[in-house]
Amino acid sequence: MMLDYIKSDIGYQSTFEYTNTDSVNADIHVQRFQITNQTQRSRSLDLYGGRILKSDFEPGFYVNHFVKDLGICLKECQNMGLALPGLALAQQLYLSLKAHGEGNLGTQALIVALEFLNNVSLDEQAGSTK
Repeated sequence: MMLDYIKSDIGYQSTFEYTNTDSVNADIHVQRFQITNQTQRSRSLDLYGGRILKSDFEPGFYVNHFVKDLGICLKECQNMGLALPGLALAQQLYLSLKAHGEGNLGTQALIVALEFLNNVSLDEQAGSTK
């Protein structure tokens, strides 16, 4: 379950970030519709996509708690000799949120970590389509 969440969460939030670049210049609301309706349905996207576009990062599950859980998973993977680079990437992105003082946000705030990395803001793009 956690791996499915991480896989879909990183995937659709990366798509939002990609569509927010000047070279793509796509309407992120249209992009969300296309992701939701033309690809395999994602429960995470259904639950959190609209909240992300509204910058609603109220926690259902806190980043702080998720980082702890990801650490437990990674430790168990190490004990089993299992390499899950996507899981390690997710932990690093969520750790960066904690480092920026955003640990009390909901896990859908992963987009904020991507915004920090790319020096862009989804809010600016979303505001221009209203």
